[in-house]
Amino acid sequence: TLTQRQFAALAAEQAGVEAKASAMPETMRHVLKLFVPILREMDEVIYQFNAPFVANDGAFRAAFGDQVTPIDEALRRTLDWYRARV
Repeated sequence: TLTQRQFAALAAEQAGVEAKASAMPETMRHVLKLFVPILREMDEVIYQFNAPFVANDGAFRAAFGDQVTPIDEALRRTLDWYRARV
């Protein structure tokens, strides 16, 4: 399991760019949500960003099997697909 920062760093490394990650302070989010409707929706999912959040993939594996593409390969293939279309 990777954190969001770890995933972003890995994706940036694969893409050959510098990883840049930042967080919006809670106070700023509360002020901005008065003017930016999408930020109002964050109240319902913010817990996913404030504490470790690991999803259980048991039902998916039961339905589709245990074959998992390694994250490095998945990122590389996704970036190759994207680059071929840009």
